[in-house]
Amino acid sequence: MDREVVELFSEPGKGKGVRARAAGRGIRQGSLIFAEDAYIFTLDLEESKRRCHFCLQKKTVPLVCYGCKYARYCSEKCQEHDQQHHMMECDVINLISGLASNLKMVVAALCKMHHLAVERGQLSSISNLMSHVDDIKRQRAGGLAAMMSTLHTTLKFHLDYLIDQESLEKIIGKVMCNSFAILDDDHQQIGTALYAQASMINHSCTPNCVPVFIGSRIEIRAARVILPGEEDAKMECLKCPRCSRQIPKTSALQLLACSCGYKLTSGDFLTDMEDIKNFAENLVNSRKSYANEPEHFLYLLERCLQLQQEVFHDDNVTFVSVLERALDVCVEMEEWQNALEYAERLERILRVYLQNDIGLGLLYKTKGVIQLQLGRTADAKQSLLTAKRLLTVTHGWRHDLVQHIRNVLTDLEPDDETTLDHENDFSNL
Repeated sequence: MDREVVELFSEPGKGKGVRARAAGRGIRQGSLIFAEDAYIFTLDLEESKRRCHFCLQKKTVPLVCYGCKYARYCSEKCQEHDQQHHMMECDVINLISGLASNLKMVVAALCKMHHLAVERGQLSSISNLMSHVDDIKRQRAGGLAAMMSTLHTTLKFHLDYLIDQESLEKIIGKVMCNSFAILDDDHQQIGTALYAQASMINHSCTPNCVPVFIGSRIEIRAARVILPGEEDAKMECLKCPRCSRQIPKTSALQLLACSCGYKLTSGDFLTDMEDIKNFAENLVNSRKSYANEPEHFLYLLERCLQLQQEVFHDDNVTFVSVLERALDVCVEMEEWQNALEYAERLERILRVYLQNDIGLGLLYKTKGVIQLQLGRTADAKQSLLTAKRLLTVTHGWRHDLVQHIRNVLTDLEPDDETTLDHENDFSNL
C-alpha cells in the first residue's frame, strides 16, 4: 500500500477502511493502489489437483511433497519458493483438504500463528482486520458453534495448534468477513485468500477499484478517478454486478449492507421470482453433468432464457450467468454466430451496470475472437481495442493478457500505429 496515495481510516458503525489521501491529488484511473502477497490462501479442492500450489498456474504438476503427498508443484523452483510456507501446514493439510474453504483458511491461520510467534496477538499482520464476532453471533450463532466444533475435531491430534475460544472466534470472523475469492485469467474462482492490507478495502455496490490476481498475489487498481478523501471500495461478488443477486449470498458471511437502490425489496415479487432464479442457478451449476451433451445443455439454457424473459426486463442482471454459460457452450461447439448473439446481449446488459469491469473487458476479448472467426476483422479490431483499454485499467499494461491482445492487434495490422492511440484513452468507456 502506497501511503503517499491512500490512508487508513476508521468510521463508527462501519469499521476500518482505505481511502485516497484527503490532502493528496486523488488517484488516476488505472493506477495501482495495492500489490500484496496473500497472508494465507487455499485452493479449491478440484483446483488443487491440477494447479501448482505456489504459482497457481494450471500446469502439469509432477512434483509432490514427500511429507503430505498433497502439495503439488510444477517445478523445483516453485517447490523451493513455497517450502517455508508449506512446512507450516504440511502436518495437517491432509486433515483439512475436504473441509469448506473458510475452515481451511482458519486452520492455515492457526498454523501460521503456531510457527511464527510474531503472528500472535496484537503483533499479528491481520490485527487491523475487523472480525465482527458480535454480529456473527447474532446472525449465525449456530454456524459459528459448528465451525468451532469442527476445528476441535479436526485438530484433536494437534491440540497445540488451537488457541483460546475468544481468539479463535476472532480468527474465524476475520476469515469470514475479509477473504477474497482468487480468480484466474478467465475470471473463474480457483481458491480463497486473506490479505493483511487489501482486505481492509470495503464493499460497495458501485465499486471504484478492481482486484486482479497473479497467482495468490493481488493487485488492486483504480477503475475510475478516485477523488481526494474518497473511500476505495470493491465489489464483493465479482460475477454478479448488482445486489439483487449479490446480497442474499454474501451478506451472512460478509455482513454487507446494500445501499445502491438496485436491490429488489418487494416481498411478493421476490417470492414470485424465486422459482425461476433457483432454476437458472441450478442449471448454470450443472455444467459438468452435461459435459458430453453440449447441444442438450444449450437447449436447456435457451429454454431458461425464454422463461426469464417472461418475468424479467431484457436488461435484468439475472440473465448474466445464463448468458455467460450459453456463450461458453457456443464457443466450445464453434457455433460462432450464436456465440456472437449471446456476446452482444451480454455486452448490452453489463454496460448498464458496469463501466470498467474485468468481466466486461474479458467479454470484449471473447467477442473479438468470435468476430475474427466470422471474418469480421474490422469489428474484431474494435472489440479487441476496447478489451485492451478496459483490461489495461484493471490489469496494467504489462500484464500478459493485455500484451496478448496487443500482439493480436499487431498481427491483424502490423504497420498501422493507430492501435497505440487508444493506450490511455478511457473516455469512451
